[in-house]
Amino acid sequence: MAEDNGLRRFANSMNITYVQWRDGDSYDLDVLSQLEGVDLRAAEDMLIARNLADWRDVEALDRIGSERAIAEIKNAIESTNFDVRGEALVRLMIRGLVSDAQIDTAIVTALPTASLINGLIKILRVTSSHRSPAVRKELLRTALDGLADARFHAAAAAHYIHGGSASIADMRFRPLYLRFSSEARPERVAAFRELCSLINLDADALLADFARQPT
Repeated sequence: MAEDNGLRRFANSMNITYVQWRDGDSYDLDVLSQLEGVDLRAAEDMLIARNLADWRDVEALDRIGSERAIAEIKNAIESTNFDVRGEALVRLMIRGLVSDAQIDTAIVTALPTASLINGLIKILRVTSSHRSPAVRKELLRTALDGLADARFHAAAAAHYIHGGSASIADMRFRPLYLRFSSEARPERVAAFRELCSLINLDADALLADFARQPT
């Protein structure tokens, strides 16, 4: 039997070009939504066979929404691809299928090694809607001692979720956030103290805690 045109169109949409990757385009979810029966199952099989290689796989599995698809998304919260992990967290949070403790673990274990090329921004966006004490603390630790390309963004996110700025990218405070990019830790500590002052936190207590429990 000839392959259904809709299934073929969806399969073709999974061949993401560089421009589509850069622009964050999705697979053709409209076509996916029209598939039924064996064709929908075939699309699900194609997605699961990719072993969570891309955040778009999570998005498409969420659109399918079957028990099997959701089970695969649940596996994604442990992915070392943090774009995939972040997408899975968002989808499961919307569905109410992930506990607060699981969200904490997924975020806190991602932040020390998340980077701009591996899901940092997506993980930080999740922190905007999950502001637990564990997440707040790990954001501050990441701002101080995270990867070089993460510290600026972690500082901005920490400032925001503690209520000190208008958005996760409030550029009124950019000069402060930039100081977290310094290679000199004393300079970062000074910036950390200023940030803590702005959000009414005890910098000395946090620094002592970080020293006792290094990542």
